[in-house]
Amino acid sequence: MKRLILALLLAPRLAADPAYPEVQTLSLADPLYKQQQDLVDLAYQGLGDGLHEDAAGLRTVLGAVDEALVAYSCDKNFGMYRERVGGLYVLTRDEAEARRTDSNLALLARVNWSMPPDHGAAAVRVVLESAELTAMWKAELQEMGDRIRNNRKALAAAHPELGFIAKQKGLFSTLSMSKEAAVAVRQKHGVYITGGGRMNLAGMQPADAKTIVEALVAEGCISAVAAAV
Repeated sequence: MKRLILALLLAPRLAADPAYPEVQTLSLADPLYKQQQDLVDLAYQGLGDGLHEDAAGLRTVLGAVDEALVAYSCDKNFGMYRERVGGLYVLTRDEAEARRTDSNLALLARVNWSMPPDHGAAAVRVVLESAELTAMWKAELQEMGDRIRNNRKALAAAHPELGFIAKQKGLFSTLSMSKEAAVAVRQKHGVYITGGGRMNLAGMQPADAKTIVEALVAEGCISAVAAAV
């Protein structure tokens, strides 16, 4: 019997590490693994360690199985969040199965949304069909990835209880706090954090680390200790 494995790379909610070593520890060499069907969600490629590096876990999984589904999002790495741009890729055992899969996916698409907007997808296509525009996109994506990593390092260095942030990837990190504390941090200190403690690391600069830490300390989210900021 096949079972579905959801492998989240740069998980949106937890901003977890792509966990390439953890992916390798799966029983990929076990013949039974080839009978499983994986669903891999790749949502933040390029905003972790780089375009090539962020797909390491995906390459490992696809190299070990006969069948897999890959859900890919361009929302973040192309700045197309409201357009919901992405794609579904399917790895099959043979060409005949690929044709059947393609037919079934076309039918499901027709039933569920028929003719979706093409604005965002068309913009992405224009970029990827041009070597010059693709090079510009990769350079800008690298710049944004570097910026996010520097923000993470600055916040992690500002307080020992925030050290975990430097080890995570992507746009977001989730801080441990009550909904009331999150509201107080927003309303009293102008630091926007959702009620669940989710913070957008792309919405700050390294120089903001001290202000953020002071707000978190003031509302009891982290302890009042000396910080190197």
